[in-house]
Amino acid sequence: MNTLIAIQQRYDNNQQQLIQEQQSMAFVNEKISEQDREWVAKLVNYECIKAISRWIHKFHIPSFWTVDRERNAFLIQLGGGGSPDDIGRMPYAVLILDGQVIVFNVVRRGPVTAQWDGTL
Repeated sequence: MNTLIAIQQRYDNNQQQLIQEQQSMAFVNEKISEQDREWVAKLVNYECIKAISRWIHKFHIPSFWTVDRERNAFLIQLGGGGSPDDIGRMPYAVLILDGQVIVFNVVRRGPVTAQWDGTL
């Protein structure tokens, strides 16, 4: 019985710690410093990203990013994809997490999703 109580207490402590860690996660928007820009350029450049996602267009690293330095996580918007004449280019972004680059498309879905009516 004491063993079960000890296991339950350990589980409860782990759950509380996990909740506290999740609550402390804070992404903030900030200007990319020159030193950080050089670091990002080594990881996130057109040649590397084009090898992963063939529809990405040439891009420049923006001036701002969204970061959580405690978690070593950096989110950067890269711009649209699709063919050059595609009006509705799907935006690309990268998440640098512990030095690993994750490329993904940004899509908004739901009742507020904009629909193109064919006019400009």
